[in-house]
Amino acid sequence: MQRCIHGVHLPKRGSNQTRATRQACARVAVVAPASDVVGEWVVTAEAGPRYTALSGDWNPIHLWPWSARLMGMHTPITHGMETMARVCTAFEQSDNRRVTSLACRFKRAVPLGASVTLMACEVPTSFVVLCGDRVAVEDVLGYA
Repeated sequence: MQRCIHGVHLPKRGSNQTRATRQACARVAVVAPASDVVGEWVVTAEAGPRYTALSGDWNPIHLWPWSARLMGMHTPITHGMETMARVCTAFEQSDNRRVTSLACRFKRAVPLGASVTLMACEVPTSFVVLCGDRVAVEDVLGYA
């Protein structure tokens, strides 16, 4: 379930899907070669603090370089849910259909300041999010 505030999707954490279902969905996205670029964006330095204020998730790995380093990260990273909100928005705009569900596997952190590419896969409704040339998220969408 998602809620939308001023055009920003806020995915709700948790799901009634089983772990096996989520893993199977993630494998589908990896096996299928990516074919079409759906969207590209740069995660700005302000994305961490802005999404933190919006979501209420005050994890220090999303905020400042010094606090991210204290938590074992090299640099602050974007919220995974912020990435998924951008993914849902990009697919809704490109397909003109409402995303109603998703199952994802976060494989790599996306640092603030990074370039991100969203690619649709050959398998319908599956996609990957690339940070540089590495997979950051594997995912499968459901549409209304």
